[in-house]
Amino acid sequence: ISACLVGSEMCIRDSWQEGSVEQRVALLRSERATDAAKARTRLEGSLKELGAKERLPLVQALAVGLGMDDEPLLEKLLSDRSKEIRENAAQMLSCLPDSAHSQRVMGWMQSMLQQDDKGQWIVEPPEEGLKEWERDGITLKPDAYHRGGKKAWLLEQMVQLTPVSFWTRALGLTPLEVMEWSRRSDWKSSLRQGWVQALQYQLDVEWIDAAQTMGRDCLLYTSPSPRDRQKS
Repeated sequence: ISACLVGSEMCIRDSWQEGSVEQRVALLRSERATDAAKARTRLEGSLKELGAKERLPLVQALAVGLGMDDEPLLEKLLSDRSKEIRENAAQMLSCLPDSAHSQRVMGWMQSMLQQDDKGQWIVEPPEEGLKEWERDGITLKPDAYHRGGKKAWLLEQMVQLTPVSFWTRALGLTPLEVMEWSRRSDWKSSLRQGWVQALQYQLDVEWIDAAQTMGRDCLLYTSPSPRDRQKS
């Protein structure tokens, strides 16, 4: 594969068709770094003929060089037959605040925010989720391991898929101030766990720094998300 990366297109094509999954992932990631559109076209042309276990790591390689040009494919993958691929597509779309998916999620999140009599922002998740949320990556029914109730379950997932830039804009606060704001919320745990999961994809340095000041509630990369708990 490495020889092909600097060799002919025919060599690369043969390696893509005949190589192992690991070799194709390496080729795709390398190509994404130099010609994201070409790599995306190569992947899209092969998706129908591959099984879910083969497709998943290849789809995950789209994270390299991710941009708005990838939105049409990722939006299409929200309806993929594989649950894991649907979830990965939703998470990658959350890294694109201008994507239609992010706009939908931010609209739903905005509807959960309101100001109290003192002008302080509070969040109030709904009793039930909407059926349309499922396509965008929200699982409506809590799993057997969840102990926080349905509202907490829905909120954590919604926060996980919300671009973190939404919070600073909607609340008019810095990331550190948003974290401090969450300390006073009845939904502190759901908010913070959602941010922890979001920051595994949305690598925003200022937000990561803010999260790491909040102690055990925001230990990055250690806390399973609702969807991860479902798989365990």
